Amino acid sequence: MSTARALVLSPAMPWWDGGAAVAPLVDALASEGVAADVLDTSALALAHGTLTEVVDGTAQEVDLDRYAIFVGNALGGTVALLLAACHRPDTPVLSVSGPARTAGTLTDRLAHIVDAARTGDIDTAVEILHRLVMPIGKEREGPNSRPGGDRETGARRLARSLHLLLDIDVIEMLREPGVRAVTMIGGRSQLVREPNALHSPTAAVVHVEEAGMRVHLERPDTVAAPLRRLLRQEAAA
Repeated sequence: MSTARALVLSPAMPWWDGGAAVAPLVDALASEGVAADVLDTSALALAHGTLTEVVDGTAQEVDLDRYAIFVGNALGGTVALLLAACHRPDTPVLSVSGPARTAGTLTDRLAHIVDAARTGDIDTAVEILHRLVMPIGKEREGPNSRPGGDRETGARRLARSLHLLLDIDVIEMLREPGVRAVTMIGGRSQLVREPNALHSPTAAVVHVEEAGMRVHLERPDTVAAPLRRLLRQEAAA
């Protein structure tokens, strides 16, 4: 009997971290007996020009039939939702802080990061990003770390990745095929909030108190229940 597999899509990041940003999601999947393949979503953003092209290009380059579930964080969550809607509507999705609508405050805040990154000011862009992913009222502990990688590439990766999310609204695109999804949102997130999430008869929103954008890192204990529910639904389908 073959092992079930999950496709996990990382958040936008200036330098690839080898999957560390989504490690708690990979661990949660492993606890359910599901192996994970992790994609660098920012590399996809560099290779393809628009959000639609990222989704369609991924569908062409990756055998989506292999996967029992799509999982993603932030931009990765949005791409995971669209992969299901546009290419595999029967595949469930666990999205951690992945927005389906970004107009207003979310786009304004993301645009500040994009603008700094586009000018090559990667230090300011990363500083803003790190501040905004923290829960409201909580400061980052210690200095911002910067993995190895050239600054120009880091700036381009971050600008191209986050630009994909500016002023999007894919709610109806996701509702029409009836994508089965759970979106986890931090109760103290400074970015993705209730109005940004997918709500539909087949899509639920789980609020995690005290968490910011990185629910799976701040409260990894909350991931197992929605993940297990989606996997059981998939097994029964």
